[in-house]
Amino acid sequence: MSQSQTEAIRNRQTMSERQALFRRFGYDSAASLKFILAKALPLPGHVLEIGTGKGGFLAQLGKHADHITTLDIDAGQQRLAKRHVRQARPRCPIRYVIHDAERLPWADASFDSVVSVNTFHHLERPMRVLKEMLRVLKPGGKLVLCDFSPRGFQIFDRIHRFEGGTHPRLKNGLTGFGRLLRRPGWKTRRFKGCNQEILVATAPSVPTKENTHMITIAIPTFEGRLHGHFGGCREFTLVEADPEQRKIVSIRPVTPPPHAPGLFPRWLREQGANVIIVGGIGQRAIAIFVQEGIKVRAGEADATVEALATAYLAGRLVNEPAGCAHHHDAEGGHEHHYHCDHGHQ
Repeated sequence: MSQSQTEAIRNRQTMSERQALFRRFGYDSAASLKFILAKALPLPGHVLEIGTGKGGFLAQLGKHADHITTLDIDAGQQRLAKRHVRQARPRCPIRYVIHDAERLPWADASFDSVVSVNTFHHLERPMRVLKEMLRVLKPGGKLVLCDFSPRGFQIFDRIHRFEGGTHPRLKNGLTGFGRLLRRPGWKTRRFKGCNQEILVATAPSVPTKENTHMITIAIPTFEGRLHGHFGGCREFTLVEADPEQRKIVSIRPVTPPPHAPGLFPRWLREQGANVIIVGGIGQRAIAIFVQEGIKVRAGEADATVEALATAYLAGRLVNEPAGCAHHHDAEGGHEHHYHCDHGHQ
């Protein structure tokens, strides 16, 4: 028996053992995969998969698609995937690419379908990846985004605790990502089942300015007005706006994760924020926001969300806050204010 045959047998045994463990805790990989395919298909034309993983979803997708390019940053995972996919005998050509999904190496409108399954909870900045997926999707193309449901994440939390580890999760599921698609011309559907959550979206046939130039403004708030101390904020309001038309498109409150130094800038970037309007904030927090690519602007104390967003869109908020220097942590707030390998398909 050749070395490649031995490795293939070992790989099958390992995957079989993992799937048996998942079933023991309540996650059926085969049923999950069948559910995802039922909701995702058809995936026409040239399909881009973000997150090859071990190739479970790719092996099945290869039986239905015409042409697939699959991308992962982990060469080791793709080597395992190639073995698994070969055994499944796909009907279509598959190209394997090692690259960072935050900077996809293709021109705008390159793919007819773009899909990602059980990958986003592993990403450091998933909103950046989604925006790249949307960039390379052709007009009229199909986007499929799938990850575990709340119950699915609970199951994998238990599995990883059993194995002595931890498992990342999406704090708000797919809700924040679906927000990007609430624009004219987009058709979206959401499904839940078999411990999965799926977002299926079809892009408009003709791109619109609203799809291309939207920005998200983050504002720390209390009862709909600017909170005086950023680090003590227990709620943020995200304003999606069209800067070219100076128009507010949507406003929604979000609850931040528990406080930790330096966390809020990264978390807000994951929510898609381009700008933050603040009152009191520390110099270190300003520096972290700039590092994350988020503009920091000073807002008028106790102003409403609508007034602040309108002022920014009108070009009246151009200055960074001076920055507080007394007893502020990395989030820029007074410390006493706020103490506030799994079943990858």
